[in-house]
Amino acid sequence: MIEFLLAIFGFLFIVLSTLSGKRREITKRFLRLVIIIAIISVGSVIFLIGMSMKQTYTDEFAIEVLSAKRFLSGLNPYGFQYALKSMESYGVPLSSLTPKLSGGYVTNLQYPDLSFLILIPFILLHVNPEVVLFFFTLLLLSLIALEFIERDLAFMAPLAIAVALFNINLIFFSLNGITDIIWITFLASSLMLLQKRYIPGILFGLSLASKQLPIFILPFLLIFIYKRYGSRKLLEFTLMAAGSFILLNLPFIMMGPTTFFNSILAPENAPIIGIGFGLSQFYISGYIPFADREFFTTLMISVWLFFVLIYAYKFDTLKYSLTALPIIVLIFNFRLLENYLMYWPILTLSTLPYIIRKGNTIEQRKDFSFQFIQKFYQAIHLNSNKIKKIYRIMVPVLMVLIILLPTFVFLENDSSYKQKIKIESVTPEGMNSTGSVNCLYVNVTYSSEIKNLSLRFRILEDGFLNNPNGFFWNSTEFKPASGKLYTSFHIHTNDTSYFLEEHNSYVIIAYNSNLETWYHIDIGKNINV
Repeated sequence: MIEFLLAIFGFLFIVLSTLSGKRREITKRFLRLVIIIAIISVGSVIFLIGMSMKQTYTDEFAIEVLSAKRFLSGLNPYGFQYALKSMESYGVPLSSLTPKLSGGYVTNLQYPDLSFLILIPFILLHVNPEVVLFFFTLLLLSLIALEFIERDLAFMAPLAIAVALFNINLIFFSLNGITDIIWITFLASSLMLLQKRYIPGILFGLSLASKQLPIFILPFLLIFIYKRYGSRKLLEFTLMAAGSFILLNLPFIMMGPTTFFNSILAPENAPIIGIGFGLSQFYISGYIPFADREFFTTLMISVWLFFVLIYAYKFDTLKYSLTALPIIVLIFNFRLLENYLMYWPILTLSTLPYIIRKGNTIEQRKDFSFQFIQKFYQAIHLNSNKIKKIYRIMVPVLMVLIILLPTFVFLENDSSYKQKIKIESVTPEGMNSTGSVNCLYVNVTYSSEIKNLSLRFRILEDGFLNNPNGFFWNSTEFKPASGKLYTSFHIHTNDTSYFLEEHNSYVIIAYNSNLETWYHIDIGKNINV
């Protein structure tokens, strides 16, 4: 049904675009009207279909709705832990929550304030807050198509929409409460209007006030603005972006600056379990236990700085890659989910008309700052060769230092790494009548430095993490005689979806806030039935 609607939508625009020859302006106006009607119509049908199949919210969206309601009650939502029953009231199952290493789940707000402030009008009007996500999805698609029409590329508008919807999760993620569509819409709008004054900076500030992810494109965008517009435009954009972000968040910063900044930095430094689909899987599954969160964070920042230098140094070649480079950077993040990466290619669609028709949207203005820079270059022209030599030396040196930084962290972790706890053996109790295992005996040895050992257990499928959180099993500890540096745990579950299947491989993880150890096991071998 969805594919059929999209096919009609694309065919309609292809036919209309062929009529734009003789009566171009009328056709362009007509195309604008038709595209808005078509997107709203098709989007509404998809929204209704999706809502009929909807089962749960994400924990993020539930927390943002609860934060909006707490704010309406005159209370500060930052630093407050919401009860699990409040999360469950929005259809969030425990399996979808983010577990902490110390036990329990993440139930506090960890995003800038526009993430929940934007929901307040819908809550006051007693409208499902998800409507805001649906609205931004339609808005983003409309803006992309209208940008192609405005740049006399109407024939490409249906293709752009088809490419955007090629990953149908663009729609279904919004239906399920993933809020990234908000920041990506503000950011795409900022890029489309980059030639305007004040507006692009304000829009970028709003994007950053919705979620932290736009920070990864910021250095590339600042370099782009400086190279294409000059220092005056760069200063204007920076002030507008910083001003709009601070203006929105200032009340909460004043209420408790430490609490606020700890909250919005929590996605990177909070003690929560490692999940995701990036390179950190090698650590999460226990193959490189010394490459911990600190290592991957350092590696990500180093790669980020490396690409910023490369982008500035080879700007003429890489100038239009600013929307793609953050994807590479985020692959090195310790926690990497699909929605962290999925929306960035949409930004390329928003800038594609400019790439095709250079000069239509971004023009280098001969303002005072640009003339000043020209005179400055003329004044140092005699020493240009020396400056080039210094530049060519400094850039590689800085690149080498950036690359070596994670290496030092890696070597430090490797040299100081001590397996203070270790799973020595795991024995299945036996296979039940369904051919599954739901009980294991785990023997753990530990260092004499540890006085009181308390562990939790998590089981992952060995290989690609189809279920990022894995299976959390309950445990009972059998303590040995005093003075013995080993202990046994009886771990078990009654949840049939957490049972271990025969002939499959799993990773048994024992952990707490400071310790972690892994054990790989093949179910079906050496089990007494």
